Amino acid sequence: MEDRRKMSINQTQVPFGVPVNPGPQKSGKGLFIGCVIGSIVLGLVIGLIFGRSFGVEAVTKKAYPHLHTTADSTVSKRDISSRYIDPKETAFDWDISDLGDLKFATYDDKGDAMSIEEVVKKYGKALKGSFNGTTAQLEWGELERNDTDEESTDYKTASEMNLTFMKIDGHYYLRNLYFSEDYDTADANPMPTDHYEKLKAGDPKTGKDGVSYKEVLSSNIPSSISIRADQDYKAKVITNEMEIRFNSSGSDEDEYKLKFIQQADGDYRLALKGDSD
Repeated sequence: MEDRRKMSINQTQVPFGVPVNPGPQKSGKGLFIGCVIGSIVLGLVIGLIFGRSFGVEAVTKKAYPHLHTTADSTVSKRDISSRYIDPKETAFDWDISDLGDLKFATYDDKGDAMSIEEVVKKYGKALKGSFNGTTAQLEWGELERNDTDEESTDYKTASEMNLTFMKIDGHYYLRNLYFSEDYDTADANPMPTDHYEKLKAGDPKTGKDGVSYKEVLSSNIPSSISIRADQDYKAKVITNEMEIRFNSSGSDEDEYKLKFIQQADGDYRLALKGDSD
């Protein structure tokens, strides 16, 4: 009995609730647990990287939709617009009395029409514009303060030149032109009635022998100018037609409308006056 008591006293006392170490464990079990934990951490890291990548791509696509310029490549609208539009660098270098060099495309035939790159190279980048799958629009304009306060940042576009381009064979070509003069300027400078009556119209179909648009603009300020190409499929002829509107000084008409047709030398000659066809 006494021997048993001595043995009990000499044994190592283990706190209650703490398991007795059964002895050294096999190293393979620890390695397995380490591999499992490592795999979980690696999976989380990879998931975060790919998740962020796809998230950024999704946001980018939403913010900058893609415009297909060719069958084999895609370019964002933002990248395309930066080639042709820059509000900081733009300047209004248009001379409305010198529009004969512009070449226009018909709806489905580019002919010798100017490309959007050629227009921007000649007149500089536009003030603003827009692009979609089949057309592009660029606008140049003269900015003026919208009030007399020199510290004001409120500006308006006075004279505006708007060009429309059609997408043909994967590229944009000039289709239409529309120029609008500052409203106050045009309103203050109407065309005199006697001047309008003296304007000589030529052949109504060709404009031959009519007065040149340059001569008309040399002494009158238009309210608007528009140019487009018109194709006669039967005769297989493409003609560029210009329409110029002037505010009227007479009481019978609010405005005068003149139709010009481009000649072989590039000049536009008066073919029709008023709404006659």
